[in-house]
Amino acid sequence: MIGEQRYVPRWGQPLTGIFAGITFIVVSWVIWYIFSHPSGVFKLYENPFVVFTAWMTLIGAWQHILFQDWPFQNLSRANRLFAMIGVNLLATWLIIFVVFDKLLGSYMMPLFSVTTQAELLNLPEHAKWESLAGGSLTMIVVIGMLLTVSW
Repeated sequence: MIGEQRYVPRWGQPLTGIFAGITFIVVSWVIWYIFSHPSGVFKLYENPFVVFTAWMTLIGAWQHILFQDWPFQNLSRANRLFAMIGVNLLATWLIIFVVFDKLLGSYMMPLFSVTTQAELLNLPEHAKWESLAGGSLTMIVVIGMLLTVSW
């Protein structure tokens, strides 16, 4: 029976932790090269693609792991999918454009605001997301992903 199986550590600590850390770093570098590196596969995509995808991934992980699909756990699978995607899109928009761009970026930290940086640096419209704001928003997602593991 599958329920009677025991998981036996292959190497024990600290070797398992070192191997997991090295594996995490290698996988992160590969993903970074594919999605974010200027000479990677997605080099023609602008930074908003990375920022939105990263925030949607973080919010989806929080919905499922931390909140255990609350308050949608009693819906059917298809309805739960659409409801959680809708909440995910709304939360991503609120976090990026309301919290970071309008509130934090306008009043205290221009590093998080694409609009404020474009005004301060006199950037043209097409270069807004190439500023530091996109990278800083993505870095907050990385921190959130690492903190999710410790919950």
